[in-house]
Amino acid sequence: MSAKHTPGPWEYIDGNVWQKDISDDGDMDIAEIANHVDPENGPLIAAAPEMKDELINLINTFRELKDAGKITEGEFVNITQPTQALIAKAEGRS
Repeated sequence: MSAKHTPGPWEYIDGNVWQKDISDDGDMDIAEIANHVDPENGPLIAAAPEMKDELINLINTFRELKDAGKITEGEFVNITQPTQALIAKAEGRS
C-alpha cells in the first residue's frame, strides 16, 4: 500500500489544507492540497494521511497477532476487512 497522494503531514490553515516539507537543503516546500475548505472539514482532511498510516499500522498489528496464533484467520478478516476497504477507497481502488 504505497501513497499516490501528496505525502503528509498536512495542515489546515485559514481555509486551506497544506503539505509542508523541509528539504535536505533546509528550504521549505509548500504544496496546496485543498482551498476554500470549510472549518468543519479542514482538520479532517488535514489528518487523512496520518489516519491512513495508523490504519495500516493497526492492520499490521492484527496480522502479527494472527501469525503468532493469538487470533484466527477468520477473526483477522472480520476485524480488518472494513479497515482495508476504507484504505482501498482512500487510494481510489474501490
